[in-house]
Amino acid sequence: MPFLASPPVAHGAAGPRSAHGAQGTNGVHGAQGTIDVHSAESARAAHGADRPALVLLRGIALLQDLGDDVLHEVAEICRFQRVRARQTVMTRADSEHDCCFVLAGRLKVVALSPGGREISFRDARAGEMIGEMAALDGRPRSATVVAQEESLLARLRPTDFRLLLRRHWSICDRLLQHLARTARTLTERVYELSALNVHQRLCAELLRLALGASASPPAPAGAPSASAPSAPSTPSTPSAPGAPPAPGTPRELRVALRPAPSHAELAMRISCTREQVAREMSDLARLGVIHCERKPGRESDQIVIDDLRRLAERIEAAAPRAPAALRSATGAPLASPAPLAPLAPVEHGSPIARGAPTDLAP
Repeated sequence: MPFLASPPVAHGAAGPRSAHGAQGTNGVHGAQGTIDVHSAESARAAHGADRPALVLLRGIALLQDLGDDVLHEVAEICRFQRVRARQTVMTRADSEHDCCFVLAGRLKVVALSPGGREISFRDARAGEMIGEMAALDGRPRSATVVAQEESLLARLRPTDFRLLLRRHWSICDRLLQHLARTARTLTERVYELSALNVHQRLCAELLRLALGASASPPAPAGAPSASAPSAPSTPSTPSAPGAPPAPGTPRELRVALRPAPSHAELAMRISCTREQVAREMSDLARLGVIHCERKPGRESDQIVIDDLRRLAERIEAAAPRAPAALRSATGAPLASPAPLAPLAPVEHGSPIARGAPTDLAP
């Protein structure tokens, strides 16, 4: 999809300028072809002070509520990059350390096992950033990033990124909160993989995606569409068998995931097979917790979670010590373990009291 509000490429006599400052006719060569990279200087020449770069940067979570003077400063040191769907943006173990703001589009953060199996960590959507770890510690990339759709990025060199953090405490404070959330999320994922079964892990992942969709800030005025998750909506007639949402369910407890993650994507996230995900999704639909739907004119299906509390209860039912972040976000109470049945008194002289062999299982 074209980004009508994206900053234009400045074309000189020798062609657009690449990320390294060299002139050429083909731009920068990425893993899947050529991409356009340009500075905010060209956008300012074409659009003046009210250039699209500022509109897009206002949608970045790290830069929200900052004045135009700070956004101008950020725009001046950014290099804007347009990438195509399925194009590799960063590669694991790469020595390039740029930090990138996702202005529009959607990217997938993954790693490949020695056997070629893809492990999915998360999706990076408009308003988020990628590559901040390498920009901070100078070490090789820890994951590979691939564009899932046409996307627009703003790249910052590590030195510029750290200088920005030193000059503006509000940006540094937001980055610290972001890193703390990342550490908590990773802790939860390790717990889920170690302690929860496939059904519970799937419910936890769907709940995590739903909470992220419902908490996504609205796109700034004039920003291009990035196929972000839709706001909570009232579901239509379910296409899968199952009970409809309970009457009176609060609107904020119903969330639509669009575009719907495929069974293969969910399997990569929770470390299981696609067939296991399909079976568990059918069970959730039969119980009326979720349903899938497609509306006319929509490119892909969406998964509608009819009640976040019921989804959280599916995790709690067999895992009373599920991650606290997933519990508190929905307000679902902890499931209390069933009390132990009292022991029957043992009569003197019984086989158990004498230590005689019995048919009880060990």
